[in-house]
Amino acid sequence: EPVARFMERAGVLGTKLGPILIQLPPRAQASPQLLEDTLVRFEPSVRVAVEFRDETWFSQETFDVLERHRAALCLADSPRRKQPIRRTADWGFVRFHEGTGAQAPGYQRDVLGRWVARVAETWPRDADVYVYFNNDAAGYAIRDAVAFAELAAAAGLSTTRVPSTDAA
Repeated sequence: EPVARFMERAGVLGTKLGPILIQLPPRAQASPQLLEDTLVRFEPSVRVAVEFRDETWFSQETFDVLERHRAALCLADSPRRKQPIRRTADWGFVRFHEGTGAQAPGYQRDVLGRWVARVAETWPRDADVYVYFNNDAAGYAIRDAVAFAELAAAAGLSTTRVPSTDAA
């Protein structure tokens, strides 16, 4: 079975294993039962985030399945689709796909600041919230991650694993 095989191989990471992201295809329509059947295969100690890319998934039934399994609804920022801001676990997962405006595909600082506020409003200050930026050819992901961490720290949120801009 795919989940068991994946987790067996990921097990070599030991304590370095972070959350698992399940990103569904853009046209994969909602099937809460299939989501249930998938999430039940993960050990309760494994953090699983799910990124839905079809709006049919954004329903109370889907949120209930995620909550039952302490799986995080991946909050994905993308100019191509909108989604609700919803906490389904005691931890969070945020993905930045592509900024808009003058610095695209990078993000403008004011947009990142609004996301910092959303994180602070959605989870308790001591919650683990994983924030990822899509890699791009111009290296904006590193710059944006550093800017997000600076804004988060200024808002009183703790940050870890902030990349160095020397690597960009």
